[in-house]
Amino acid sequence: PGSAEAWLELSWSGELEDPGNLVIQGPGGEVLETYVDPRKQTAGARILGGGIYELLREDEAESHLLDPSFLKISQNYPNPFNPATRVDFELRSHQRVRADLFDLRGRRLRVLLDETLSPGQHTLRWDGRDERGREMSSGLYFLRIRSEQKTRSLKMLLIR
Repeated sequence: PGSAEAWLELSWSGELEDPGNLVIQGPGGEVLETYVDPRKQTAGARILGGGIYELLREDEAESHLLDPSFLKISQNYPNPFNPATRVDFELRSHQRVRADLFDLRGRRLRVLLDETLSPGQHTLRWDGRDERGREMSSGLYFLRIRSEQKTRSLKMLLIR
């Protein structure tokens, strides 16, 4: 089955020297045909599926394609969540990736992933449980994703 086409619109704030130089980069690193409206401070493109899309200057998009250590993660969805959430991330090369979950005190609660992954889109899921399978209480949790050369982290809110 084919993917349905959709319109994606991204916005920016603040002054830009040359908004016409903006492009939307898709999940596979492809630069999409981008329509920029400097007055509304938006850029839009037709897309064919989900994944992580990013608004960049044209020269930044090209440099991301060349960076083999590239690691991009999206905010978990849903957030806040109950009982489970997911995090999408993207790699540009084969890399060992580890994803650890921490509480507010910095204690590691669970290793969600520790393996070598191929380039492309990946998804982590967390069921709101610790390493022993116990349900965690409502609160703020931190996810740290480390590849061989990059580290990214985000906050996730669990509401029971």
